[in-house]
Amino acid sequence: MTAVDTIREWLDKGYNLPEEENSFFVMWVLINAYYNEAYGEKDEWKRVLHFGRDFGKVFGELDKIDVEVLVNPECVGGGMLTEPPNRYVKKASEVLRRKLGIADNCEKCRTSKKRRCRDIQPENYDFQNFEALMRILYQIRCNLFHGEKLDRDVNQQRRNHELVIRGDTILRRVLEEVARK
Repeated sequence: MTAVDTIREWLDKGYNLPEEENSFFVMWVLINAYYNEAYGEKDEWKRVLHFGRDFGKVFGELDKIDVEVLVNPECVGGGMLTEPPNRYVKKASEVLRRKLGIADNCEKCRTSKKRRCRDIQPENYDFQNFEALMRILYQIRCNLFHGEKLDRDVNQQRRNHELVIRGDTILRRVLEEVARK
């Protein structure tokens, strides 16, 4: 689905985002404004990682359950239905699973996604914990903005909803820390 197709579909059918997704968008826009002002990297994902390094101490203050939901039972995919994670998200998920003591849980991943994920080699990047978390949250943001909005799989809809709720909770906590600066 192209951007224009998505726009037409939303306008034609009058979609409204659920409150949790609206809240996540607002939280992300606020963080986005901060990292765009604070960091000079050309690529947005690099500014996100820079932000993750600078605010690393927040990781220890987060609810472990909120973080765990983002990497368990499967990695956050690339946005289109059963698309596997990209190399950075796969590596970030591995880092957080190790930190949280979660065994490699690829066996819990949906079969259709798992088949495609096997070929994805994790990026060789030394993530700090909060930096890894920010990379996963950035992927959730990308999926909300650019991903398939009309996922018909009820179980995946529930998973996506939970990702957004937990992500929103984390982003609110992060913004509290930014506001203290």
